[in-house]
Amino acid sequence: LGLAQQACEQTNSSHPAALDALGAALALAGRFEEAAAAADRAVATAAAAGAAAEEQQPLAARAALYRQGRAYREP
Repeated sequence: LGLAQQACEQTNSSHPAALDALGAALALAGRFEEAAAAADRAVATAAAAGAAAEEQQPLAARAALYRQGRAYREP
């Protein structure tokens, strides 16, 4: 969690990957509401940077997962 927070601080929360990592770390810590908010920010940041919909979709899917009270783990 600490490393993800540092990544967000160093990028001024302007990098979707850093926000995505923060969301995943927060979810693993059981902080699902904050995780969903971080994932939503990742989607918004990606969209603002002009990312294609297929790049935004996994971020949005993780936000939905966190809203269900479930953590994301890479397969």
